[in-house]
Amino acid sequence: MKNYFATGVMISAFAVLTLAGCGGGGGGGGAASVTKVVTKAYLFGNMSSPASFGNLSSSGKIATIQTSMAIPTTEVMVNYSTTPGATSGVCVMRANAVAGQCILRDNVIVPSGKVLVSTSDFVASTYDIASKILTVRMTNFGRAPLKSSATGNGTEFATINLTLVKAGVTPSTMPVIDLVPTIGEELPDLSTAFLTGRKVNFVTTYQ
Repeated sequence: MKNYFATGVMISAFAVLTLAGCGGGGGGGGAASVTKVVTKAYLFGNMSSPASFGNLSSSGKIATIQTSMAIPTTEVMVNYSTTPGATSGVCVMRANAVAGQCILRDNVIVPSGKVLVSTSDFVASTYDIASKILTVRMTNFGRAPLKSSATGNGTEFATINLTLVKAGVTPSTMPVIDLVPTIGEELPDLSTAFLTGRKVNFVTTYQ
């Protein structure tokens, strides 16, 4: 039996206060007044199989989500924490993190959708300045009744707030799907089922 909350608490203990911002490059087209990139993240797929888990899935809830998206950095910036006085690209990292995995500033990832988890549930999310990958990590510490859905885009669980490098210059493409997220479901006996075959859909608008 696994208890994801114990692991999650250890992760959150390494949270560091955010400090300063960062930037990117150039590219695309759009209205000059447009400066924001707003991506909604949706969890798509069914909950655990009743046949596999003793008909318990109706009472289960999503415990953890880890999903990643590649950022087109010539047009889009991720606001991560940088070391005061350091040159551009030197970021504040989480304790024991791989080099270059930067801590995100407040409000880059916020909970959204009908069932809200806590903002602090996303504390372990990072941006890798080498690979240009933004990784959203959510741990449902408060056990909010969040469930996956196979209807429409799925269940909205987060909003990712990014910024255009140049006002009005939008990217030709943004990530639209993660086919291999890591999804954990808490079952009523408090064990965790790791769900396969689920996906995370991304829907991006420019404001």
